[in-house]
Amino acid sequence: MSRLTIAALAWALSGCLSEPDSGVDLLDGASLVDSSGGADAAPINDTAEPVDAIQPADTIQPADTLEPADTIQPADTLQPADAAEPADTAEPADAAEPADAAEPADTLEPADAIQPADAIQPADTAQPVDTVAGTCPGAIDPSDPGAPLEASVQLGVAESVSAAGTVDDYLYNGAGTIKIGTRRGWGASVVFYGMTNGAPGTNPTNTIDANDTGREVQIALYDADRITQVCAATASCQTTPGGCANSITYLGWNPVQGGNECNTGSPIESAVAVPGRLEATVRPLHWNPDWAATSCVNSGCSDPALASLGTDIRYTQRLRFVRDLVVEMDMTVENLADLDHAPTLQELPTLYASYGSYGPNLNHILDSTGAQVAVDQPANDGFFYRNFDSLGGFATLQNAGHDYGVGVYYENRLTTFQAWQKAGVFNNVRARFTFGIPAFGTVRARAYLLLGSQATIAGQAQWLDTHLPPFGAIDAPAAEATVGDSLTVTGWALDNKAVTSVDVLVDGVVLGTTSLTAARPDVCAMWPGYSMCGGAVGFGATVSVAALPACAHLLEVRARDGDGNARVIARRRIYTGGAACAPVCGGAVCGADGCGGSCGECPTGSSCASGQCVAATHPVRRFFKGGANADHMLSASPSPPAGYSDEGVQLALYDDAAPGRVALYQRYCAGCNDHMPTLSAAEGAPSYTGAEVLGYCAASVSGATPRALRRVYSASAADHFATAAEAELASLPGLGYALEGVLCYVP
Repeated sequence: MSRLTIAALAWALSGCLSEPDSGVDLLDGASLVDSSGGADAAPINDTAEPVDAIQPADTIQPADTLEPADTIQPADTLQPADAAEPADTAEPADAAEPADAAEPADTLEPADAIQPADAIQPADTAQPVDTVAGTCPGAIDPSDPGAPLEASVQLGVAESVSAAGTVDDYLYNGAGTIKIGTRRGWGASVVFYGMTNGAPGTNPTNTIDANDTGREVQIALYDADRITQVCAATASCQTTPGGCANSITYLGWNPVQGGNECNTGSPIESAVAVPGRLEATVRPLHWNPDWAATSCVNSGCSDPALASLGTDIRYTQRLRFVRDLVVEMDMTVENLADLDHAPTLQELPTLYASYGSYGPNLNHILDSTGAQVAVDQPANDGFFYRNFDSLGGFATLQNAGHDYGVGVYYENRLTTFQAWQKAGVFNNVRARFTFGIPAFGTVRARAYLLLGSQATIAGQAQWLDTHLPPFGAIDAPAAEATVGDSLTVTGWALDNKAVTSVDVLVDGVVLGTTSLTAARPDVCAMWPGYSMCGGAVGFGATVSVAALPACAHLLEVRARDGDGNARVIARRRIYTGGAACAPVCGGAVCGADGCGGSCGECPTGSSCASGQCVAATHPVRRFFKGGANADHMLSASPSPPAGYSDEGVQLALYDDAAPGRVALYQRYCAGCNDHMPTLSAAEGAPSYTGAEVLGYCAASVSGATPRALRRVYSASAADHFATAAEAELASLPGLGYALEGVLCYVP
């Protein structure tokens, strides 16, 4: 993997983001070119030997469509079905690059001293509020508006395949033509972005360098006070740099998403692959296991206590298609320690593109005008680099014909970039992104990966540049607050360019319009890099609500930017005084009545959903343990046991037994390390023991229980598991699993 040198600290140790482009056609009618040549791997350190890269040719062939099986009866003991052998996996590749960290943080606390703006004028479009006594709004949805862009494409399917001794998760676009993939064993770093090519797994259209744990699309973090070994131990690198050789071997504090220089992948705490979304939480390893040493030792990879040295960083990554050729990367870095990390260039993220050995050679690095960047300044280890400006906020890596490649656009619209190259070894680009990580603090960012020709990527990037709307939050009033005759609203808003106005709405009616008036260093520490952070980001407004009836109301804040994009950035449910409130229940038999009361209570064993009492259920998660003897297990616990990763909530089961319901048990085989879901408390004896009751499901399909819960089995892995996801079934034969039948039906 090609990690940047210490000598290049001013230019290299940092920001890995570059901005994506996009356009109309993926290949502009051309076929892939420059798909041969290049070395097997990039150097990891002075003594590292190149390793073979992941071969995209051996892909899992899709299996025949599964036919529905007979329902599994509780009494019959199931015999393991013959299963397909697992597909060949790639040999582990060379060591890795710095990577990620962090998890989503809690909402920012209200900042001090944001005063309500003076003389807020009611907007011209404001309609009079209904002041008829006893009239209250109907159902109120105070849900978070979420990320700025709505998914403008149909949700694509997700699939998981075995690769390189771990699991790769793929997400398809809504059209089923493009997919993106992450590798769980490498900290969920992005290892594939290309065309679907009619089969699961990787293929030769991959634009991402998936050679090893240091070369993918991933994050890597640094600390200016602890940038290299020796001085990192005393946090003195800005005043007395260490004296070790200029090599990535001697980097200091450096959490890396993919893994470390020992070629050990960063572990994940959880991974979710569902239609429309890939999400993972990662605990990045230190790239250099000797980073805290007081001398220039380089023996950490052979020391069991250091070879998998973790960090106090948690990183959460969410991927989704927002256009057919555009993937949003939502990144959250959380510092779990009481230790400040000084600002410096960071990689959030770096885009490593394919270099010609196992995919197209994307060695033409282009700025937003389409001009090729000459990456010709010598650096460490025979590498070359170049700092450059890209005023459109994106960069792209293309083949020689500029008709296929990949690009990146940063939502904070950074225009300064850095490219690194070594012919036949690697090509990468990133934004020069500087920020620090406060003690117990959180840093968030979004970037967009773009696929296609240079013209296509430029078009998609231009669309993003002009269509990204503002986002932000309400700091006050608190959710569910009761207010008097006047309402003071404070909060903040950001945009890739500028926010021009902020509206305060209650029940959909604009009561006042204001502008941004306050600096918010707390916001800009969490969302660094936005040009707006040089000025006002916070707002404050006071509006009259004296005419509103005394009941629940929906408070919304809408921000508008200079491109004309207007969006509700935050919502709160509030309560007002005033005229008497008349409860609004309609056909509801339970739940809130809009006046702080209830429409009714549900009996024991049921809960309220959309105003109706329904049988109480609880979520059931699925945990996974990889390796030669893989195991899946179901659990109502939110936390996986040691050695297992979280695949997320898979189904819901009823809390109580009732006519028409059957108990779903889970039995365990210690000799074969297999958790088996079953309707029989005795199935598999004597090898399988125990009979944990997971919950209750229906014996037959109905409107309340429309989803079939099916059990599958892999003979080679001796692994049972259950799924209620139809989309997951199609990928299972390729993973060596055979369908055994339907257990029961779930909500």
